[in-house]
Amino acid sequence: MVTLSILDPHLKKGQLWYDENNFMDKKTRTTFTYNHSAKDFAKMFDTGKPRSRDINNAFELRGKKNPLVLEVGSGSGRDAKEILKQTNRYIGIDIAEHMVEIAKKKVPKGRFIQADIESFVYPKRLDIIFAFDSLLHICVHALEKFFQNAHTNLNKDGIIYISMKTGPYHEETHVDCYGIRTFYFYEMEEVETLTAELFDIVYQEERSFDDEARFVMAFKKKEVC
Repeated sequence: MVTLSILDPHLKKGQLWYDENNFMDKKTRTTFTYNHSAKDFAKMFDTGKPRSRDINNAFELRGKKNPLVLEVGSGSGRDAKEILKQTNRYIGIDIAEHMVEIAKKKVPKGRFIQADIESFVYPKRLDIIFAFDSLLHICVHALEKFFQNAHTNLNKDGIIYISMKTGPYHEETHVDCYGIRTFYFYEMEEVETLTAELFDIVYQEERSFDDEARFVMAFKKKEVC
């Protein structure tokens, strides 16, 4: 059991927390953290560079003018700015409503929706789906459902472009100055096995972000009989 209070030295002055076992389930607790610390997360995200190389790579892989793009976990809208340089057909979703509010103010040309990827009704005829460090908050069963839904709603040759925390599949709960969040770790081989019937892998790379191991993968939709 992890019990935090305002006296905890890891927390910022004015933050209110709770007994993690008795107050919220994992997803609700993680969402609460992103909402409660939305302004701080936005500042942190904006100090980093947008994922320009990956965004450009995805558009090149798709090879279509003005594609319909969905970003899962759009956060403060940092990467939306880059995506909108190459298309005017963009939808960003985030489970944290306060992050959506920030994104709408920062990127008025984008369409941002508060939604949970596990229950989101996908638009039809998508061309590219981005998920930069957002799927790392869902378990393997939800991840499998994500790829199934994406396959159903992507156009022919549609692209999914993701980044994840690297490690044999397991769950970790992290406590930091922002709050409490649950993460899921995957290895590229595990994701490859999960997606083999529906997608071809067209790009993959291991990287390090903020001294943490990550991987990037891009998938192209297979036509399944």
